[in-house]
Amino acid sequence: MKRVIASQLSQLKERLGGYVALLVYRYANLCIEANPVALMSAQVKIEGEVKRLEDVAKVSIHEKYHFIVEPLYEEDLFPIGQAIMKVHPEFKQEVKSFDGYAEEDPEGKFLFYTMPEVNKERHDVMIQAVDAFYGECSEKMSAAQQYCTQRLAVLQANATPEEIEKTADYMKEVVKQYNDMRDTNRDDKKKEIEDAYAEYQAKKAEKQAQEQEEQQAAGNPMQMTMQGGGSEG
Repeated sequence: MKRVIASQLSQLKERLGGYVALLVYRYANLCIEANPVALMSAQVKIEGEVKRLEDVAKVSIHEKYHFIVEPLYEEDLFPIGQAIMKVHPEFKQEVKSFDGYAEEDPEGKFLFYTMPEVNKERHDVMIQAVDAFYGECSEKMSAAQQYCTQRLAVLQANATPEEIEKTADYMKEVVKQYNDMRDTNRDDKKKEIEDAYAEYQAKKAEKQAQEQEEQQAAGNPMQMTMQGGGSEG
């Protein structure tokens, strides 16, 4: 394969990889499970200087739907919280203290974030966003592939049929590789959304069943007595 052909294919790989990477980043910011990647865009203003979150705090996942942000310096707690809520106002933010520190103690505090539940409305919005980002990524990838095909046609004007076929086969492999990556990320994100929605529905059904049971017990003193083991009086 000639250098000029290899260079064109290398550019295609770079473009396709960049589009897929952007898709992954966008999906990470459709926050369902706790993902520290979603905080990469947070810019923390400290003493008049804008800094990256990773330079002023430690981020760790605490279970599937929660993560902890621990400031390196206690005085940075407030600006860090501001920066995160600016990019993700949908998060529930709490200030907590590590074990061994009193609640009123200014030291030992960290930020605790909870991802919003995936109810029906949020589920539908998220699925629409996943499809929209996927469509945009696919269009850009197709355009990059078309451009590369056109360039190769010019560059291989005097190539043999065997050389043309070999280049075309290699290009198909490259395109398939990145298309598969794109599709896998979409499918994984949709599964993440559906799993979270199923959890929400299960919790909702459990809560409704409990409330119904309590209402029935309240309307039936005999059942309430049996469940409580007797009544005082």
